[in-house]
Amino acid sequence: MFPRLITSPWFGPVSRRRVERFAGRQRLVITPDNGNLVISYLGVTRRWRSLGLLIGVLLSTAWAFRDSRLSINFLAAFTGWFVGALVAEYRIASAPPGARRAASLEPRLLRRQLRSGALRLPIFMTAVSAVCGSAALVSAGTGADVDVPLVLGYLAAAVAAFGLPVIVGRHVLARPRPLGTSVDQQLADDALRDRSLQVLAGCAIALATYPAANLASQVGDSLNERLGGVPWIMGAVLLVLGPICGWLVATRARPKSPADDPSLASQPS
Repeated sequence: MFPRLITSPWFGPVSRRRVERFAGRQRLVITPDNGNLVISYLGVTRRWRSLGLLIGVLLSTAWAFRDSRLSINFLAAFTGWFVGALVAEYRIASAPPGARRAASLEPRLLRRQLRSGALRLPIFMTAVSAVCGSAALVSAGTGADVDVPLVLGYLAAAVAAFGLPVIVGRHVLARPRPLGTSVDQQLADDALRDRSLQVLAGCAIALATYPAANLASQVGDSLNERLGGVPWIMGAVLLVLGPICGWLVATRARPKSPADDPSLASQPS
């Protein structure tokens, strides 16, 4: 029997379709024993993602009003969605307050939970920021016209875009599991951790895109005669592909494992 849908206090009930979509992505069987855990997760994540999106829209609109125009910056709105997702994943709790908790005897590591691409893309974006920021600062030292405080601000944003998802990801991995949970609840808990880490990897990619692209543009401004328009082109490409890659990573389905297919699990290795 499908579990009773829990009402989210901000945005109403979590739909059956959303629960089924989550179950399909995570290859999880929803039961009355684990359904409410999944529904609670979906309610919290929707609430904070929607709030982040709304704040991003409001801030971009308010910024446009400063120039006496009315517009919405979709990049700012998208960034707000990812920031809201980051907050949501930190606030997720596997065990209710007061419940007895147990830690896993097997250490959970980020590299074991994520595919190589989800790990390498945030590192690549951060490396682009570091290289472009360093090049801009070196150019400033040689007398080029570089906005040094702006470059330092983008570098700080790049560090935050990489570091915060890693910190939250370790919080997700270290989250204790309630004692006495059933097999269905354990499977749901593992599915929630897996989905959280995928979303965090997507957040890291998307959020690291903005400082990387802007630092590339700073290099283009300071080294225009030597590099031509290459840095600007690279910055524009990053601004387009970064959020798309982040979204694809955040919504990617869990890969099928032998445990999901009895015929594969029974084959000798």
